[in-house]
Amino acid sequence: TWCPHCQTELPKLTALAEELSRDTQRSSRVQIVGVRTAVEREKEPYPQFKTRFGLNFPIHVDPTLSLIFGKFCRDHERQPGLPTLAIVDQEGKVRYFIDSGEFRHLREDILWAVDSLL
Repeated sequence: TWCPHCQTELPKLTALAEELSRDTQRSSRVQIVGVRTAVEREKEPYPQFKTRFGLNFPIHVDPTLSLIFGKFCRDHERQPGLPTLAIVDQEGKVRYFIDSGEFRHLREDILWAVDSLL
């Protein structure tokens, strides 16, 4: 609820989650999952935020101070930064990171990564 960069990405991710739910080739094999991190910084009650953005995929909570997110980044030799998008294979191994930026095509980048693993 507090990260403006994440809020920019959320409409794209909810649209992609909707698209994937209708895709017979991918719907049973691909799932978008979000993580709320640094919840102590939240500026809006989460139920209102969820409704406002029409979130249509599961969102899990990282504990206070982003402890899990920090460990995740260290384990993958990444600098912590939000949003962080990771593509994980069926065994739970991170196969790709998709860096944020206004000149990227989020949908196409995610679908390319996903399709390379299917």
